[in-house]
Amino acid sequence: MRFLGWLQDESVAPAARMESTGRIEPEARIDPTAKIESAMHGRIGSGGAGPDTVTPTSTGAVIEVVRAAARERLCHPGTLSAATGMEILEWNLARGAAPVLEPVWRAVLRGEGVTVVTGQQPALLGGPLYTLYKLLTAVELAAELERSLGCPALAVFWVVGDDADFGEVSSTWLPGPDGSVRRVRDSALPPGGTMIGMLPAQRQLGELRAAASDWAQAAGVPMGSAKAPAATAAAAAVMSAVAAAVAAGEDWSGFLAALMFRLLPGVPCLFLDGAHPAVVREQSPWVREAARSWPLSDLLREGEAEARAAGFEPALVPSLGERSAFHLQGARRETWNGQSDDALTLGPNVVLRPLLQDLLLPNAATVCGPSEVRYRTQLGPVYRHAGIPRPPLVPRLRAVLLPPGQPTEAGREAAAAAADGSPPEAIPPVEAFHDPDAYLARRTEEAAPSDLLAQADALRLRTRDDLAALGAQVAVYDAGLPQMVASVAGKADFQLQRIREGITARARQRLLRADPRLAHWREFVRPRDGEQERSLSLLSPFLLDGPGVVGELREAASGHLRGLEDGRPAAVAVFGLSVETAEGRRA
Repeated sequence: MRFLGWLQDESVAPAARMESTGRIEPEARIDPTAKIESAMHGRIGSGGAGPDTVTPTSTGAVIEVVRAAARERLCHPGTLSAATGMEILEWNLARGAAPVLEPVWRAVLRGEGVTVVTGQQPALLGGPLYTLYKLLTAVELAAELERSLGCPALAVFWVVGDDADFGEVSSTWLPGPDGSVRRVRDSALPPGGTMIGMLPAQRQLGELRAAASDWAQAAGVPMGSAKAPAATAAAAAVMSAVAAAVAAGEDWSGFLAALMFRLLPGVPCLFLDGAHPAVVREQSPWVREAARSWPLSDLLREGEAEARAAGFEPALVPSLGERSAFHLQGARRETWNGQSDDALTLGPNVVLRPLLQDLLLPNAATVCGPSEVRYRTQLGPVYRHAGIPRPPLVPRLRAVLLPPGQPTEAGREAAAAAADGSPPEAIPPVEAFHDPDAYLARRTEEAAPSDLLAQADALRLRTRDDLAALGAQVAVYDAGLPQMVASVAGKADFQLQRIREGITARARQRLLRADPRLAHWREFVRPRDGEQERSLSLLSPFLLDGPGVVGELREAASGHLRGLEDGRPAAVAVFGLSVETAEGRRA
C-alpha cells in the first residue's frame, strides 16, 4: 500500500472563523474540527462539574487541550476496581493481547497513567474501515501523550457488546483483487433483544469462505498454492487470521479483539467489552442510580442549546433520558422501567455510556467519528450534573483507498499528454470520490480524440440546420411535408449521435485498458453510493495488500494528529493499493 498524500476535501469547508465571544459566525461553513474545538473545554476543571469554558483558538489547540486533560486525569483516576481491571486484562490476553500491555494497564489502574478511549459495536468481520481508523488514531494519540508527558498512556477500545441492533452490524462489503466489491451478510436474524457481542463467533466464517473462493477463482489458482499471486496469499492470510480469531474470541465481542490483535501485532491497545460480566457487575449500581434519580430528559433539553451553539443539530431526543438503562439477562437485554430490584444487572444506553466510560477510566480524550461528535456535544449538562471530567473530543483519521492496481505505462503517458505534458496527478480530484460517474465521463471525454469528436458534432449540427432549412422551404410547397422532414431530422440526429457515442465508447475501452482501476472505480470508492470507510470491511486493505499496510496506516494516523496540532485544514489520507498479477508483477 502506498500513501499518496492528503486530499483537501472541498466538501469540508475551511476552519470556521470565530468571534471573540467564541460564537461561530452564522455565515461561516463549519469544519468538523473547528466545531469540535468550539465544544471542548478550554479549561478542564477538577471533577468537571463547573461550567464549560469555550475558548476560540486555532485547530492546533486540540492536542494541547488533550495534554491538559491528561494531566488533570492523573489527579482524578478512574473508578474501575483492580479486580475488574485484572479480569479485563485476562480476557484480552486470552484473545491474543501482547503481555507487554500488562504493566501499562496496571499503571492505569493504579492512577499512574491515562487512557485514550474509542469504541464501536462488534460487527460482521470486524466492522467497517472507520473502526480501524478510530483505533489507530487512539493508539497514536496515546503514544503522543506518553512521549510528551512521560506517563503511561493506553488506547482502550470500548466494544459495545451490549448493543442489540443486529441489522446495523450484520453486513459488510469485501473487495476482490480487481476492485469489484461484494456484499456479505449474516442473514440468520437472532431473537429480538439479543446482545450482539454474545453472538457465537462461528457465525463470522461462512460468507468469508465464499469470498475467499472468489479470490482463488479470480487468480486462476487454488487458494494457498505455491504459484498463487501475492493478492491470493494475502487473502489466505486474512482467512487464517479470521479463523484463529473465531477460535480465540468465542463470541462477537471477543472476535473483534482477537481479530485486531492478529491484524495489528504489537500495536498497543486494550479492548473492554461493555457486556463483560465483571464490567456489568461494577457498573450496575451507578447505572441504577443515574437512571432512577437524575433529571436526564431535562439535562438533554439543556444540552440541545449547547449543541446548537457549537454548530450541531442535537442528535439525542430528550425522551432517551426516560429509558436510559437496560436490564441485561443472559444474552438478552430489555429496557428497564426503573422498578426496585437489587439483583438487577444493568447496562447504559447512548446517553449514559460516554459518562460510564469516563467514570471507570482516566480518559484523557475520546476519538470520535462525526456522528459521535454530534451527540456527545449535547451531553455537557449531564457531565456537569454527574461531576465526571468531560474529555476533549478528537476527530478520527479519515482515509480513502483507491482501487487496486495502477495505470499502465501507456496510461501514464496519455494522462501526461492530456495535462499538457505535466506529470499526472498522484491523487485524483475530489470529484473522483464524490461523483465518480462525472469523473469517469470527464476522463472518457478527455481520452477521446478531440478532432473526431469535433467533426462528429459539427456534422450533426450542420445536418440539423440543413434539415431545419429544408423543412421551412417545403412548407411553402406543401403544408404536410414539414412533418416528414422533422421525422427524418429526428432519426438523422439520433444516428449521428451514435457516431459520437461510438467514438467515446472506444475511448472508454482504451481508457480502462490503460488504467484498469477505473473499471470498478465507482463501486469501490462509493459502495452503496455511500462513504467507502462506512461500507468496506476493515479487512479490505489486508485482503488487497497484506500485513504491511499497518505501518502506512499508523503513519497516516500520526500525520493526522500532527495536522491537528499544526492547525492544518481537515484532510483525507489517500492510499494506493497494489496487487500482484498472475504473472507475478506488482501492479
